[in-house]
Amino acid sequence: MQKVSRIPPESASDEVKKIYQEIGRATGGWIPDFYQTLAQRPALLEGFWKIQGSLIFKGKVPRHHREMVNVFVSLKNGCEY
Repeated sequence: MQKVSRIPPESASDEVKKIYQEIGRATGGWIPDFYQTLAQRPALLEGFWKIQGSLIFKGKVPRHHREMVNVFVSLKNGCEY
């Protein structure tokens, strides 16, 4: 199986660092590995973050409720990640 590399914050381009800063503000400074992997394609990272950030980190429903729904849907669909 092929391994996909990550781009850690200290190695990121200026474009990716800007997106990482937005992610970090929402996550308390943590940049999940998933986003570091998407950073291989900055446009993909930016687009995904716009969608994910809106769904998970904004809105009227408390964040922990949205996350519980995400976990439930993943379990129902047999997601192993």
